[in-house]
Amino acid sequence: MPSLKTFHLLALAGLLLLAGCNNPDKPADFHRLDGQPGHYADFNGRWLLINYWAEWCKPCIEEIPELNAFAAAHEDVAVIGIHYDAPPAERQQQLAGELGIAFAVIRGQPHRHFNYDLPNVLPTTAVINPQGRLVTLLKGPQDKASLAAAIGR
Repeated sequence: MPSLKTFHLLALAGLLLLAGCNNPDKPADFHRLDGQPGHYADFNGRWLLINYWAEWCKPCIEEIPELNAFAAAHEDVAVIGIHYDAPPAERQQQLAGELGIAFAVIRGQPHRHFNYDLPNVLPTTAVINPQGRLVTLLKGPQDKASLAAAIGR
């Protein structure tokens, strides 16, 4: 039977582990279009593709089905979209629906978090590895094959 001291140390260790999980007091890194807060750390352990798009960008519109299909086919990959011009959330929701975007569109500044320059070409897709580090920036429209190559498949 463990001693009382051992029990207290184990209980303290458990509480410390729980304290680091899902801290509601931690400021949000981004917001979903419905206003729900999110943290980039939620994507740790998965590949993350951050796609910059705009409705006036024809290549952006053409690659949306490829991004949708890639996300649907790879459970270990998260795709999120950033509208380059950042119109109001309601307008972004409307555009996402009209363009058939199936992945999450967020409001935030991931380029600051992942340490890359804001793209100056659309579309651009930032590829973040499961450890949360930038692997590459893909400029121009992507397809399933180029996305798979970017994550080593």
